[in-house]
Amino acid sequence: ASKQQHSLVSSIPNPERIDAWRTLLSVRQIEIFEYYAGDMLEMMGYDTPHKTAAIPPSSYETLRMNVADLIKPYFNMLLHLRRQGETPGSTLSRRFNAGNLRRVKKRKSDERR
Repeated sequence: ASKQQHSLVSSIPNPERIDAWRTLLSVRQIEIFEYYAGDMLEMMGYDTPHKTAAIPPSSYETLRMNVADLIKPYFNMLLHLRRQGETPGSTLSRRFNAGNLRRVKKRKSDERR
């Protein structure tokens, strides 16, 4: 989805996509967005279906959004590696190969003496 979104940013506005968000977001996601941005949306003349009845996110919803923000970079890295034909294990083994680990262990043992 991210690659498609980036291609949309560089293209001219497409009137057929005006309501695309209605099918991409759940009713609850729209409500949460309206809770935070509702005043600005109304001020700019946008229709806000939930008006003033938008309920703020629960503690659980806030936690889910925060966790998603934290793990998104990790999954983006995994996706990038997969597109490059690599796996996290192969990347880690290349960076931390057995020879490097032996040198680190030897250096640590030498420092203890």
